Amino acid sequence: MNSITRAARKIGLTTSSVLLATGTRQASGSFQPNTVYEGIRVLTVLFSDGLDRVIPASTPEVELTFIVIGAQMDATTQAFNLELTYRIVDDQDQGVWGAAPQKLNRMTVGQPIPFSQIEGLTPGSNYRFQIGVKDLVRGSESTTEIPFEVS
Repeated sequence: MNSITRAARKIGLTTSSVLLATGTRQASGSFQPNTVYEGIRVLTVLFSDGLDRVIPASTPEVELTFIVIGAQMDATTQAFNLELTYRIVDDQDQGVWGAAPQKLNRMTVGQPIPFSQIEGLTPGSNYRFQIGVKDLVRGSESTTEIPFEVS
């Protein structure tokens, strides 16, 4: 068992920090270490992320990008067996939007949310994305919340 696996078992099921990507585009040039880039650059893709977590209501799509940590691989299929749910809740924990549960067999996630199509998001108000993760192999689950404001 490697150190990452041991650390994940101590932490339990969770997600990495979640990137709220409000756009992606092809990055020009090759990746150079020790260089500051606009947004977040992963190899040849540049993700725009408003780190202040203020999202204009007109934003067509927000992509929740993260890694599931602490899931157990199925010994038979050698794949993960995860179920993810996505919701938006307001300050009173009232659901504003939700997606049907989705199956996933890997740890990396890039989930698009049709942001400008969601009714009930009021500019100037605060909300939270809730990401529910169930590890169907281990039988564990967790929820990650990401606060944001609509402008």
